[in-house]
Amino acid sequence: MTGTPRRALAADITRRDALVLGTSAAALAFGGLVAGPASSAQAAPSPRLPGELGRQTDLVTRYRGTVFDHIRVSVGGDGARLFIPQGIVPGSQQVPVLWLYHGAQSSEDALTGGFRTMGERGVDSGMIVICQNLGGTLYTHPTAKQHQVNGWNYLSGLYGIDRNFFRGTSHGGAMGAEVLAAGLIPHAYGSYIVNGVYDIERMYLEGTAQARYSVGAAFGNSLSLIRANNPARHQGADWAGRRVRVVYSTPDSSDATTPPPIHAKALLATAGPYAVEASFRTHLNGHDTPSFADTDNQTTLERWMGEIAAPTGPRLVASWSFSEAAAPFASSVAGVAPLAQGTGSAAKKVATPFGGGVQFDGAKDYLRVARAQIGPLNIGATTGAVTIAAWVYSADTNNAMIAGCWQEVAAGNERSYGLFNDLPTYGGDDRVCMHVSATGGATPGYPSSRDVAADPRTITRGAWQFHVGTYDGSSIVAYLDGAAQPYPSFTDNQGATYAKNPYSYPDGVNAVPTDFLVGAGLRGGAPLNLHKGVIAKLRVWDGALAAADVKALYDAEKVMLG
Repeated sequence: MTGTPRRALAADITRRDALVLGTSAAALAFGGLVAGPASSAQAAPSPRLPGELGRQTDLVTRYRGTVFDHIRVSVGGDGARLFIPQGIVPGSQQVPVLWLYHGAQSSEDALTGGFRTMGERGVDSGMIVICQNLGGTLYTHPTAKQHQVNGWNYLSGLYGIDRNFFRGTSHGGAMGAEVLAAGLIPHAYGSYIVNGVYDIERMYLEGTAQARYSVGAAFGNSLSLIRANNPARHQGADWAGRRVRVVYSTPDSSDATTPPPIHAKALLATAGPYAVEASFRTHLNGHDTPSFADTDNQTTLERWMGEIAAPTGPRLVASWSFSEAAAPFASSVAGVAPLAQGTGSAAKKVATPFGGGVQFDGAKDYLRVARAQIGPLNIGATTGAVTIAAWVYSADTNNAMIAGCWQEVAAGNERSYGLFNDLPTYGGDDRVCMHVSATGGATPGYPSSRDVAADPRTITRGAWQFHVGTYDGSSIVAYLDGAAQPYPSFTDNQGATYAKNPYSYPDGVNAVPTDFLVGAGLRGGAPLNLHKGVIAKLRVWDGALAAADVKALYDAEKVMLG
């Protein structure tokens, strides 16, 4: 039976499909997936990924013959397995991802077990497929949710992900519901849940002895912690704009593990009046996954992707996670040269809440990509629009450049764009500032450039904050911690009064090639505006992120601060 209380979604697996394992140790380690014959026309295997533990390449799906790679990685110490279609490489844009949530007493190895069929079908649909351990059987415990966010940060630092979909089976259904209703990661569109857990509080209070033990063990028998992380706590409005399809057994008494009135039907009742789709399909298999689930899941995902236009927003052109032990630091997006030490610099790799970061001494340290290697970072020669984002820890009160193409030279004009903090001359004292220049020189009638947006709030020294600057070709905007506060009126030292955030600037971006700098600008080849502190998760887009996207990034990443 199928139904649409208002709109629709699909199913998952509770029992592991059997696998025929190969005889080699590699085949055993990778769940027995077998490589198909390589075609001379196929794309090359994926390059080595950060945290990679092992891989099999040139695998072929059993359904549409798609060539893919199976890669095992560690994401902040949590295991994960990925199926990646060949042709999708770091830096690829408009990439959809399918996140799989395993059942109780399982792990990321479910991707080569019970989720293998769905994994291959996801690959056939052009998706990266990932299954994380999420700390084990933790349902929606904050630790599991943190692992999910870490997984998003890992993948989004490598690929331009535009759509996220989820499948949760049995106990994994709780995360399949939570990640969507809570908006744990950006671009979350739909969940397909099979015989899935939804109301973990009622499961703990009213479920079978095994269910009560399982939930209690995950949450330390803390009812308050269970309630605070129960997917059923979300209101109907939290499902607005979402898609959900659930698969459950009938009659109600046939599934004692996840009784439909407490789980599937309760979810449909809450989401139905608000979701874009809240549909269901029933079966007679009790808590066992029905045979139609994988094909129905694939059909549903492909329908959803057809309904959801791939966003045509800014393209991530550089992303530095500073995972190397020392400079040079490579961008995870292909086509951009590594960040090398500047002249006389000894900037150090350090650990941060976001992974790697770089510490600058405020006296001589800075990083650079030389102008001859600037490539897509020469924004003035490409789109004429840009976003710079970084997590910043400031350790003193001096004005500082965070990152950008901003160099003052005697012969020529090489100012282009740059993210700063603390530019006091034109309204940016102790504030996040974004500079843009079309000419590379001073603003006409001024001794220097006044063309800078500044968020009016004072930055906090000795604390991690999220600094973002955007320019869309007409306005410059500065953001602090996910928001851009209006700065409607500022009177400068020439007597002119104008808005500083946003700052109107329709002139464009200078296209003269210059160095891309981190931690300082240059004047006559010497560093100035040196940053003292740490910079982490530095990224550049070739367009202006919308305010909602900046907030989504901040919300997804701030949880890493604990």
